Amino acid sequence: MSDNWDVYFTTINDHFASVLIDMGIAEEAPDSRRPWLLYVWVKLNDPDEHGMIAADEFESINQVEDNLVHEVANSARAVHVGSVTREGRREFYFYAPTPRGFAEAVTRVMESIGTHQWNFASKEDPEWEHYLQTMYPTIYDRQVMHNRKVLDALSEAGDKLEKERAVFHWAYFTGEGARRQFIDAIQLRGFALDDQLHSDTPDDPYPYGVTFNRIDPLHWNTINDITIELWELAESLEGSYDGWETSVEKD
Repeated sequence: MSDNWDVYFTTINDHFASVLIDMGIAEEAPDSRRPWLLYVWVKLNDPDEHGMIAADEFESINQVEDNLVHEVANSARAVHVGSVTREGRREFYFYAPTPRGFAEAVTRVMESIGTHQWNFASKEDPEWEHYLQTMYPTIYDRQVMHNRKVLDALSEAGDKLEKERAVFHWAYFTGEGARRQFIDAIQLRGFALDDQLHSDTPDDPYPYGVTFNRIDPLHWNTINDITIELWELAESLEGSYDGWETSVEKD
């Protein structure tokens, strides 16, 4: 387990889902020492209209999660990699050397708390497919997560996010021709070119960079739409969109 946890929202099987995930453990995945996926599904007593945890149930679900993570980690030598909320239930996922001790640990916790219906199961998953392919956020999801972090940082600095301002972006490409096509495309979209960059590092996969800006509002949906469009444009030219930043505006 790492200290790099994050949350994002997505759809799974056409249902809205909230995914809390240990992003940092991806650097170790798959962990050959823990080839077993262990999971516990806990039914919510009173989910909201989206199947999510309602405010009056947060405390009891947090108690379930804290106790399960502690007991399963100790009894089954498991690592907690994430939790998913969807369709009126909270799902807890672990990886362990074997399932030994898992059933007993879950039963002790859930019977001692006694507030929710639950079930559990385990299966071999040596490649950590569930974590890497089902739980881990896509590039699209990671961009939205980055946007949220920047907006949160601005808000914490006192920015009300109401004032339009210059938003600066970066993108990188494998060749000069692709960069030129990207520049032409963003200028048609009203972006101003700031600088063109070039890396002399021999093994740099994207040596041709560009920085650019446009005056935009920082509404949640707006910045997501802008950055996803830029990401898709860069991707179509075999490039890489590298994020954005802006100034803090308090007045």
